[in-house]
Amino acid sequence: KNVSSDIWTKFGLPARRIAKNRNRYETIPNYSSCNKCFQTYRFLDSNTSSIRDHKCPKDISSTQMQLKSFFTSSPTASSSSPPSRSTLISKVIKEKKEIIKKLFVRWVVRGMRPFQIISDSGLQAILQECLDIGYVFLGYMQTL
Repeated sequence: KNVSSDIWTKFGLPARRIAKNRNRYETIPNYSSCNKCFQTYRFLDSNTSSIRDHKCPKDISSTQMQLKSFFTSSPTASSSSPPSRSTLISKVIKEKKEIIKKLFVRWVVRGMRPFQIISDSGLQAILQECLDIGYVFLGYMQTL
């Protein structure tokens, strides 16, 4: 491969072992992998634009919450006085938002999907419909 782009300092060409000889490998054409996290992308005609958008999870900022702490963080303590109805509804909504976030993270991580998938317009349309349903349901609940 003619290495002309600086992206090749962060990406390499994945290889597979040749079955008959354990010490020999062949590169897998039209694929590249991050050298740190091994996320693999398909590319054609030396076009590196798709791999340039890669956000390596190994380069996480020190201020960004780690996945482990996200799942182990405890909810905030509640007050000792009985909560109002609107406080209860807010608490339920907050808990549901956290559940949805965790489900998204699990979906992305377990499926080895790029985190950018949550920016997909089709997925956002589905989620917006869910939010609209929730908004209507919340309005109905407040009138009871």
